[in-house]
Amino acid sequence: IGQGIAYSLFSAVIWPSVSLTVPKQNTGTAFGVVTSMQNMGMSLFPLAIAAIFNSSGGRYIPYVEVFFAACAASGVVVGLVMNCLDSRYGNKLNAVTAKQLEVTEHFIKAGNNEEVSDLEDEDDMYYSPIHPSEEGEFT
Repeated sequence: IGQGIAYSLFSAVIWPSVSLTVPKQNTGTAFGVVTSMQNMGMSLFPLAIAAIFNSSGGRYIPYVEVFFAACAASGVVVGLVMNCLDSRYGNKLNAVTAKQLEVTEHFIKAGNNEEVSDLEDEDDMYYSPIHPSEEGEFT
């Protein structure tokens, strides 16, 4: 169950990051590369786990668990390095726009059952920083 939750969180972070970090003309290729890497991992990891399990005489603990712990640790290290690089090169992944703050404040007020009319129109509630603006550029 824990691995499923971790995979869900990973996917929720990785896919939006592609369109935020890759130039518009390369977005399709970037999504293809990420999909290929994900599929390669999903096909090779079970083979690696089976090899570890078989080489350890059919014992799951500790060898397979150490492998999973090493994968988790490397994921944490890669995440930290990505955050450091992101902060060094413009905070594209961790940036919060003024519009996102306005929408967040709107929903906080609405959650407190206060009457809210801060947003200009209904479409503002569905604002996303990766939707193209009217000029075709990403905001």
